[in-house]
Amino acid sequence: MRVLLIDDETDILEQAKIFLEKEDNRLDVETAGSAEEGLEMLNSSEYDAVVSDYQMPRMDGLEFLESVRKERDSDIPFIIFTGKGREEVAIKALNLGADRYLQKGGSPKSQYRVLADAVVQEVDHHRTELERERARKEWRRTFDALPDIATLISPSHEIVKINKRGAEALGMDREDIIGKKCYELVHGRDEPIEECPCTEVDETGEVDVGEVFEEKGRYYIAAASPMLDENGEVEAFAHTVRDITERKEMEEELRESEERFRSIFEGLDVAVFVVLSGEQNYGKILEVNPAAEKLLGYSRGVLVGRNILDFVSEEEEKITGTLGDGERKHFVQKKVRNDGTEIWTEVSLVPFEYGGRETHLSIQRDITERKEAEKELRKLEREKSLILESTDEIIAYHDTDHNLIWANQAYSEATGESVEEMKGRKCYEIWLGRKESCEGCPVDKALETGESERGEMSPPGEEKDWLVRGSPVRDEEGNIIGAIETTLDITERKEKQKKLDFKTGLLDDLMDNIPDIIYFKDEDARFVEVNQSKAEEVGEENRESLYGKTDFDYYPEERAEKSYKDDMRVIEEEKPVIQREERHETPEGEDYWLEATKVPRYDDEGNITGLLGISRDITERKKMEEELQKSERKFRRSFEANPDPVFLLDRDGVFVDVNQTALQVLGFEKGEIVGSSLWDAPFFPDETMKKTTERFERRKEGEEIPPYSVELETKDGERIITEVNVGKFEENGFEGEIVIARDITERKMAEERFETFFEELGDAVFVTKLDEEENGEILEVNPAAVEETGYSKEELIGMDIHDLIVGTEAEKNTRHKERLENGETVTYSNKKRRKDGSEYWDEVTITPINYGGEKAALGINHNITKRKKEKEKYKTLFNQLTDALFLESTDGRILDVNKAACELLGYDYEELMGMSVDDLVPENAPAFLPREIDKATRKGKPLETVNRRKDGTLVPIELRGRIIELEEEKRMLVSIRDITERKEAEEREEFLHSLLRHDVRNKAQVVEGYLELLRETNLSEEQEELVEKAIRGSEDGIDIIEKVRSLREISEKEKIEEINVGKIIKNVISERESQASEKGISIEYEGCECKVRGGPLLEELFSNLIENSIVHSNCEKIFISSEETEDECIITVEDNGCGIPDEIKEKIFERGFKGGDTGVSGLGMYLVKQIIESYDGGIEVKDSELGGARFDIRLKKA
Repeated sequence: MRVLLIDDETDILEQAKIFLEKEDNRLDVETAGSAEEGLEMLNSSEYDAVVSDYQMPRMDGLEFLESVRKERDSDIPFIIFTGKGREEVAIKALNLGADRYLQKGGSPKSQYRVLADAVVQEVDHHRTELERERARKEWRRTFDALPDIATLISPSHEIVKINKRGAEALGMDREDIIGKKCYELVHGRDEPIEECPCTEVDETGEVDVGEVFEEKGRYYIAAASPMLDENGEVEAFAHTVRDITERKEMEEELRESEERFRSIFEGLDVAVFVVLSGEQNYGKILEVNPAAEKLLGYSRGVLVGRNILDFVSEEEEKITGTLGDGERKHFVQKKVRNDGTEIWTEVSLVPFEYGGRETHLSIQRDITERKEAEKELRKLEREKSLILESTDEIIAYHDTDHNLIWANQAYSEATGESVEEMKGRKCYEIWLGRKESCEGCPVDKALETGESERGEMSPPGEEKDWLVRGSPVRDEEGNIIGAIETTLDITERKEKQKKLDFKTGLLDDLMDNIPDIIYFKDEDARFVEVNQSKAEEVGEENRESLYGKTDFDYYPEERAEKSYKDDMRVIEEEKPVIQREERHETPEGEDYWLEATKVPRYDDEGNITGLLGISRDITERKKMEEELQKSERKFRRSFEANPDPVFLLDRDGVFVDVNQTALQVLGFEKGEIVGSSLWDAPFFPDETMKKTTERFERRKEGEEIPPYSVELETKDGERIITEVNVGKFEENGFEGEIVIARDITERKMAEERFETFFEELGDAVFVTKLDEEENGEILEVNPAAVEETGYSKEELIGMDIHDLIVGTEAEKNTRHKERLENGETVTYSNKKRRKDGSEYWDEVTITPINYGGEKAALGINHNITKRKKEKEKYKTLFNQLTDALFLESTDGRILDVNKAACELLGYDYEELMGMSVDDLVPENAPAFLPREIDKATRKGKPLETVNRRKDGTLVPIELRGRIIELEEEKRMLVSIRDITERKEAEEREEFLHSLLRHDVRNKAQVVEGYLELLRETNLSEEQEELVEKAIRGSEDGIDIIEKVRSLREISEKEKIEEINVGKIIKNVISERESQASEKGISIEYEGCECKVRGGPLLEELFSNLIENSIVHSNCEKIFISSEETEDECIITVEDNGCGIPDEIKEKIFERGFKGGDTGVSGLGMYLVKQIIESYDGGIEVKDSELGGARFDIRLKKA
């Protein structure tokens, strides 16, 4: 483990490196003399841990830590290793990201042993955390990859976690979702829904899954599972939601499909059996079609209920488990018919859900005739082998080194050697007597490319032309193991070819100028001629490359096999294929469509010689057809999914369609509406019919009709108010109108309620324009505004609201205009003038609204004239105070300040008004600081912090605040005092103490460390005694420094809190036990569970008491016990030593008193008393019944 150790004391660095590497040989320690050097080393090398001193020049340990954590964004284990520091330093270090805060002190060997253990533990922990973080990231990636909405929900229904899909579904950022109640956020309710799966799981402890229907017309499956803590209690619910609307729609389609399936099932000419596929009743027949009855010769009544395997021939091995694995199967079986005859069947098993049960469709076809044909085919295969031996074409099989393995009779005759004589020899040696293969050899190429290759060869000295083909041979794993060579004498064909060149040239010109794909194939479906379009389609640069090849050389096997069978049908049955549409896929995975035509070709004597194929690319046409179909489906989905009633009218005003929403809202059946017209619609009251038909006629004449409202009447006689929007609709030759009728009944009622509120509100209300050109024009007022201003309503409407506002108060409206345009609500006060010239103050709350389709501002004006006059009374006194005063709202908005506040922070009064107190917090302040300020203000306790002035400088302050009632509202009154001078004095004092604590203490520890290293060498008795005295002297010096530090901490008024005194005592015993054991002293402790009011110095108190007994009492046993009274906890520390004489019992607590030769600083017991008194406690010394001294310590109970 590589460790970087930083300290400004070179001696400490050298000593620490020696001790640490001796304590644990896994540690490799490198040192730096400053934080700056440490940063450079971290930038240039990798380390497993950092150990740093706190007090260092230029950059201290905390600044170094902050740089490592923030600037380098590093989480490397970081340990602060320093002299005993203040508690706030330790807290700050831990808040900045230190992993440990260890204090130097005691024996160098023991303290470096503790440090070495800490380094190893933190490195191991860090490595473990890195692995955990990797696992957490993997979990988060998996969580976010789920297609369903996934959440973790607490037992109180707060959302704890939500995945990416869930946040997208809610249309919110995850940060805005976490912590919200799920039923409030998702369902808009004040309590969980009745069918809430989390509530069900909480009650039963079992997984709950159920369907939920939403009012918006969507279906969901909601599932919840309990997540248990270590005690088996539910700590959260894993909640998933899947939108199954499409599935529900598919189920409806499936029902209709099942009806179609039944008719198809009955009409199929192949036998179909529906059989069970589960473990129980395996193979039981549930249903058959007429073709199945015909296949086996039994009626449906006999077959249903029997097992499908009962009809398998006894000599045929029955296939066990075929139906049970839920997979598609295809096999052949022999069956026995009712009349005893045996037939061969081709069986296809397809998994199928039938009536909610797991089944298979067993589709069976009688292939008895085909089996006979296959038997005949095997005979033909044997004959083919004989033909291969008797063919004139020269055929041989070579290994990858051209060694001959097999050849046919024609090969033997052509070379004049027997096959046995040629086996194992090279082909080029046999034919030409060469020592290497021929240039351009097709066999070589086939072995190299893995593809079939061919070429024409003319051996030297011969007047013959040979067509040589090489085809690779592969083993089961696809590895090339050899090649088939076929050689054909094409001398005669070459001569004929020359004669055909002229005609072929003409044909080539014709074919290459036709964009359609044209090809000719022989009787074996090999290409004999193609045009350039065909060559480009298969990726060849020239068309000659296709000659002699088949579809298997260019297309996937499935397509090539299908094409081959198709070609054979055309050739064998002599039936053409005309303009058949085919869908194919490019190598890049893109679909394309061809319109294919294939016709047989004949020679002059009428014998079939192959076929002619023509294919035309119709991809664009198919895309247009698909887009049209998608458009139709999209319209239908949109039509049915619209939450408003939608109607489709033809050109004569007749209803030709209506969506489901309209039927649900009106209560009619579809047949009652479709076919009716605007003149006799069953849901039109008379006035609606007149209004609707009149607008219909106007639209027919070309007039644009804006949306209008009409009443519709449901089948139950209820009237609803709707807003009607009409648009033209054209689709596949149909012309008409689409009508959307939105229910606005609630909106109309709300408008009526608002109008009543508007008229009866006691505060003046103004509705004004909110746009660039005419901002402030009054559009509407209520009666209270007329009464308040003295103007009539007619006079006010059309006025500019700013004409009512006095002087510069109108500028406030302008300043807040941008906030209003951003949709914010603004509150402020201004002065207005009535028609008679009198003036009054208003508190104005303005909200942006939509008024008749225009941007407007709704201003509610509350008269605060009386309140303003009362406010002026305290303003003079407020401004005369020397401390800065702030009057704040409960949310931290500044409402008022005095003159001292403006001078302290450098702001004008107007600038501070409306600011938040958070605006005064330094930008780099800890995130918790605003909370601490708010907490101190509300509790009325002083808090030392800093504020940021307008110019960016920081000022240290002491802040006090309290909550007051002002004008029946809660406000916060905060006073701030500049404590710059006090802070500077404290810093000077702290520097002097730090010099003692850090520099002097470090030097003493270095001396002690080297003395301990010296003690481990070979010394004489006299030398050992001198070293021991030097070590004790060094330890005594360090002890004095520690006690001075403790006395300073007492004066700093540490934080008092509830302390478990038993835990403190146990810690001290653990620290002092080894020291006591060295002197043969045992420490007994009865235990104490009392909680007292105290602080960290309690540990110093008991440490000094126990140390006092160990060092001065000459005892064998120290006994610690406790008892409780109503208000106090009394802890007794006593020993069986020499005791304390009565004449010095009271003196031992005096500063500087030394008890004989064993006394060191004279501060130990003085420090004990000071600590106890700082906690309002007391201490008394007595003679112990054990024979030694007894100390009773009284501490206040918490």
